[in-house]
Amino acid sequence: MKISEMDLFGERFVVIECELKNVEIYQVKTFYYQRMTGIRPFRFSMSQDNCFFYFENSTDKTLAEVLQTGVTLNELHSMLNQMSLIFRESRDYLLYSDNFILDPRWIKVNTVSDSLRINLLYLPLKQGKAERFKSSLELLISILLKAFNELNDMEGFYYFIRLQDELQNSIEYFDIWYHLDTFLNGKEGIKSRKHDKPRNIQ
Repeated sequence: MKISEMDLFGERFVVIECELKNVEIYQVKTFYYQRMTGIRPFRFSMSQDNCFFYFENSTDKTLAEVLQTGVTLNELHSMLNQMSLIFRESRDYLLYSDNFILDPRWIKVNTVSDSLRINLLYLPLKQGKAERFKSSLELLISILLKAFNELNDMEGFYYFIRLQDELQNSIEYFDIWYHLDTFLNGKEGIKSRKHDKPRNIQ
């Protein structure tokens, strides 16, 4: 798989080249007829052996840029919640979790609206044919734990420190979506407990 950038028809595109034998046509057709919230649309072309996916390289900032600029803790939680929701909804279309590219340099964030809106890259490949993006996950987790540290959220910081260690030591499949949901569900539990009314002890 190769990733590059180029100008086509006066627009800037991220171009991802994959072997044609690894592409799942069902998914390509799904994206052709259906626009999915939170997943960047693409155009595609095919040669005898390869398939090329063209993603418009919008002027939206990347997740790396947004976190470097600085966000609030609520904004950070909101972006993580959006990523989790995008993944859960993608299962309704029989998409594969491994096919999301989670490198923070390729995750786009729309900062124009009232709230930050996440858009992810997805490759419509057959199950098990996506390359393991361990380096991308390492970069994502590293940038997230740094953000939590700067926001003085030690719970988030230490959770992603632990996650970083587990990823580095993992040999088999690493389910980032499971860990993300676990973290977010834990945060919701803490919020609800904070709003519980005190009970009288008899």
